[in-house]
Amino acid sequence: MLSRVYEFNKSVVKIGDRSLKPFHYGEQAWLVGAIQEEAGELEVADKLVDQVDALVDTVIFALGGLARLGLTEEQAEACFNAVMDANFEKKRGTKESRAVEGVADAIKPEGWVGPEQRIKAILTGSKA
Repeated sequence: MLSRVYEFNKSVVKIGDRSLKPFHYGEQAWLVGAIQEEAGELEVADKLVDQVDALVDTVIFALGGLARLGLTEEQAEACFNAVMDANFEKKRGTKESRAVEGVADAIKPEGWVGPEQRIKAILTGSKA
């Protein structure tokens, strides 16, 4: 999946190789708008195919954002795994700010440590 998104951004969008750096404002605003557009499509989608399309497009924009930030495919995958590792340390529960009756969620247990230091180590090539 990741390699296809990177190839799309290289061959179709032609973003080219980039050095690691934060988005400039215009690009960040563009990406936020694209992801919000997909969220809007998901919000009104009532057919399975439309819901799947909106979710997949959201993933494509998000992974493409990592390429735009200058992450290599290997760095993007390692960062994904760092976030997932942190997520697996959560527990089932309800976060009040997004609670919806009957919808399962995960919450941060006491002492939970986020993935930020692991991500920083991946991006700088140092040990976490």
